[in-house]
Amino acid sequence: TNGVVKTNPFADLGNGFSPKSEAELAIYQNSVNRIYDLFLNKVSEARDLPLEEVAEIAQGRVWSGVTAKEIGLVDEIGGLNKAIDYLNEQLELDGKYQIVNYPAKKNFETEFLKKFGNANIEVNMGDQLLLKQLFKQYYNEIELQQMLENPYRVYSILPYQLNIE
Repeated sequence: TNGVVKTNPFADLGNGFSPKSEAELAIYQNSVNRIYDLFLNKVSEARDLPLEEVAEIAQGRVWSGVTAKEIGLVDEIGGLNKAIDYLNEQLELDGKYQIVNYPAKKNFETEFLKKFGNANIEVNMGDQLLLKQLFKQYYNEIELQQMLENPYRVYSILPYQLNIE
């Protein structure tokens, strides 16, 4: 045995550290097949193409934008801004819309504190510098502690900590 205790044979299916059995590989393949079939059906419906034709076109390949347009998989070539312009025109919004990105991008300090501290805190720009200094100090202390725990290193301990910047 590999020292793993589990309630059923597939309890640790997502464990990336152990080799997969044939049964586990079959579960993964079945999931891939279901997603691929769903994809083919969605493309077939959205592009008004027979499912067989979509399956023939797809074959797990990636198409360039130009080729995708030639074979009817896309209407136009462009990015997000072009799509927004198209919707603005089609919906006659006259530029009266607001774009909101989800999830909202957070700074590192806020995300760190949410993960390890107060989940309701929001770090403003003024506090970022202070937090970066604190994180650097804590990192240096952790690094020193790890160094001291290594029995194969040669080191000396001074009665003070020297910081050279």
